[in-house]
Amino acid sequence: MPVRVTVGLADAVAVAAVGGGTWSVTLSDNGRPVASQPPTPYSGAVLTATLAAASWSSAVIEVNPVRYAPLRLTVSGRDQSVYRDDPLSVVTAGADALVVSTRLLRLRESRGVPISPQPDPGILTGPWLTASGNPALPSVVYGDLRMQSFGALPSLEALSPPAAGGTVFADPDAPGWGRFNRITKTNLDMNRAGAPLLLEYGDVGSSTSGARFLVAIWAPAHDARKAPTEHDFVAFLHPNTSKPPFPPAGHPYRSGGYPYGVVPVPPPKGEQPSGRTFQPYVELAMRYLVGSWAKYRWPGNSAVVVMPIMPGAPPLAKGQTAGDDQLDYGRPFRDRSGMWRLVEEVKFFLHRVRYGLSADALTRWWGAGSGPPVSTTVTTPIPGTRRIAVAAYSASSVQLVPLLTSEAQGRRFDAALWGPSPTVQAVADQAWRETWALDPFTKAGESVGSDVFEKALLAWLGENNERRFVLGASGTTTATDLVTRFPALAAAATRRPVLRGSDPSRRAEFWAGPSNRWVAFAASNPYLTAAAPPTPPTLPTYPAFRDDDIQHAFMFELATGFAFNWTTVGRP
Repeated sequence: MPVRVTVGLADAVAVAAVGGGTWSVTLSDNGRPVASQPPTPYSGAVLTATLAAASWSSAVIEVNPVRYAPLRLTVSGRDQSVYRDDPLSVVTAGADALVVSTRLLRLRESRGVPISPQPDPGILTGPWLTASGNPALPSVVYGDLRMQSFGALPSLEALSPPAAGGTVFADPDAPGWGRFNRITKTNLDMNRAGAPLLLEYGDVGSSTSGARFLVAIWAPAHDARKAPTEHDFVAFLHPNTSKPPFPPAGHPYRSGGYPYGVVPVPPPKGEQPSGRTFQPYVELAMRYLVGSWAKYRWPGNSAVVVMPIMPGAPPLAKGQTAGDDQLDYGRPFRDRSGMWRLVEEVKFFLHRVRYGLSADALTRWWGAGSGPPVSTTVTTPIPGTRRIAVAAYSASSVQLVPLLTSEAQGRRFDAALWGPSPTVQAVADQAWRETWALDPFTKAGESVGSDVFEKALLAWLGENNERRFVLGASGTTTATDLVTRFPALAAAATRRPVLRGSDPSRRAEFWAGPSNRWVAFAASNPYLTAAAPPTPPTLPTYPAFRDDDIQHAFMFELATGFAFNWTTVGRP
């Protein structure tokens, strides 16, 4: 009996799938193969095959696109009881026909690279990713990312959003945390809060010439008894990687050490190299997902964090003019089209791996990937996108400004592959409710000028009456000179009196915007330096000595804690 197999392919985020690939199908009856089509090239969006099988009870369809992630779908049963192991596929099956409609993603779990011989854990430090050669282990292993390495935390200090007329600052002459109005949280166990996962994005199919990026996500624990109907997201722009220890890489970012290259650990100032090594791009991802940011992800916030890892641009020789690799740093994620495409891809990926639909979907992630697929007859609607926040730290202010101003996509990133459909674009633009400027550099010549930054921020704010922003600044980036740096904000703000300690260099300032739609606060680096290390120790660590980089990182932590307390993203 002929069995007609039809597979319809759609780009999950855009309108039509781009490019071709190969596909195959195998029909089985009670576990025994009875008919198959070997890998066959395709070029359209509808794939068809006719196989001869007297009887069949299950099918395996494999699609290996050139530009999209591979897809493997297992189907069993027929008529009213059709099981499939992909929540993004719709299937109907009868004795003589199998019809599948499915979505292609440009996102897949990170595969890592084999590191041979396997490094001594005492030499290779920090989180790292390798392809396991041991068949008894998961195919991908996250080194130093086991659950026991990230257990219960000491108490956490986070700035408290003030009531009307209040401020985040307190006594400037207190020796440490008494300088801030804050919330103290204890008994936090981040292993129960959620889990990180590393992904690859872009041309992750059989193509070896298209651009490919490392992406890190953190998904909070979700009650599997109730499938999510909407997701909130925080898209995070990390600091500049066009400097050591990050290996530079040019387009398409497949060589030169990005994203899995192993390099020596930079020694502390004044010390000799230790001989230890690490993967800087992977470490960058995990530094925030299970380091700086994870501890603020206490229960009650359901936002998924999405962090594209930017490859460092190749350095320029003296007198050399910047080329495409330098000019495209941060693309395609520094424009809305590119960032929204990634956010939507993550949403579909999470649904494909049954996030929120399975009680153990998160625990599997710790060190082993998202785990095997699960077959079901139940069709669960794909969640919508509700609210989005975009956060930027340090020199990523340079990438934040074009996001705020709707810069057009770069010529090397085709909108059909790197952008969403107009409908998705409009939904995401409307969903972008908050911007978190976490100690951004805003000095012309070093990053983006404060006048350009301020103008872009206010223009973005004016696009939607429900938008809000927070700006936190240290002496490293702003020298607490808010009025000079941001005169338009100063003119619109309700400004609290400037706080000064007995040492006048210990200075802090807090502003609130009209209708409390935005807040800005700044503290000098002496204000951000404790008289002595606080006891008992807390997180974040209050620095007890002056170093501009350390105070810069401390303000990032303070502004992050404030943002997670203040935000409506991820909240009911």
